[in-house]
Amino acid sequence: MSDFAHIEEERLVERALARDDEAFAELVRRYERSLFNIVFGVVGDAELARDVAQETFLRAYQFLDRYRKSFRFSTWLFRIGVNLGISRMRRVKLESDTFSQEGVQRHGLLRAAGSESPVEGMMREERARAIMNGFRELSERYRSVLLMRYRDGMSCRDIGLELGISANTVSIILHRGKLKLREFLVGEEEA
Repeated sequence: MSDFAHIEEERLVERALARDDEAFAELVRRYERSLFNIVFGVVGDAELARDVAQETFLRAYQFLDRYRKSFRFSTWLFRIGVNLGISRMRRVKLESDTFSQEGVQRHGLLRAAGSESPVEGMMREERARAIMNGFRELSERYRSVLLMRYRDGMSCRDIGLELGISANTVSIILHRGKLKLREFLVGEEEA
């Protein structure tokens, strides 16, 4: 049994905020099962839920200074987990839906029978693969914002509220994400 087992959450959080790694480890121990269950409810896959839960703890530790004491630590932690789970599911859905063979065809990235030459069709398919590869090269932050904006049709304001950042920051991320994707695609064409 841990030396921290009898300490209340509030005191553990104070110690964790002071960068007491053992206190944070106790918070992880206390909430890892609950967090896993909550994330599993969002993503529906045990392996993915474990990955998201682990990433949640990493993010919580990284951004511990953003924790507001007006909320319970567990509430803040679970919200991070849910948001990461939603983002991960959006990415998985985009990749499986948009970039699957059916998705590529549905979005007009394959040649329609008789409407283009085989060479044009191959070029279109290659372009679709390049877009998918470029998208995968982007950081999760860029991918999430791009998906929320262009797939989900969310406004910059709504994305900002969802991610806890300003609408201006969302606009900057969108712009930079598109530039990075464009740079990747130009690099692929030159290669």
